[in-house]
Amino acid sequence: MKSLLKESKNSLLPYLGKTLTEARLKKQLTQAEVAELLQLESAQFISNIERNVCAVPMTMLKELIQIYDLPKDKIIGLINHQNRIYLNKILK
Repeated sequence: MKSLLKESKNSLLPYLGKTLTEARLKKQLTQAEVAELLQLESAQFISNIERNVCAVPMTMLKELIQIYDLPKDKIIGLINHQNRIYLNKILK
């Protein structure tokens, strides 16, 4: 069960982390600048999200969508797509 939980955590994140990284770079922001906008003490948490080490909290996701001017529907679709892939994989 532990390996399934670890796998689920990582398998739901790759596309979102990459999308957030690309959006940040498109806005020409550093991880430190984003961390400051989110009132975080360091940029490490942003780095962890982008590298898929941890999931982004939904409240923070809302703020990132606003900072990066991302379409909400794109992010919702991305998360739904990732969930569908993961569920198909574990329910085989």
